[in-house]
Amino acid sequence: MTTDQRRLYVAVIGAGAAGLVALRHLRDRLDTFHPVAFEQTRTIGGTWVYTDDVGVDSTTGLPVHSSMYRHLHVNIPKEVCAVK
Repeated sequence: MTTDQRRLYVAVIGAGAAGLVALRHLRDRLDTFHPVAFEQTRTIGGTWVYTDDVGVDSTTGLPVHSSMYRHLHVNIPKEVCAVK
């Protein structure tokens, strides 16, 4: 049995924040897992990728989803970000 036959293929759906973390941890166990990522957009990062595009992506025809906007500095409550 070869090394590839003993490794489990693991599909990670989406290369946003959670998918990238999952891939990072799977990469640490390449003796056991063979991670494969599936991302439907042109870039990794999920909703954390800034784009000027709105509506529908011109390449994929899928809706554009983003939590970012041009002048965003912090998107957490001020109480969480405050220095004490």
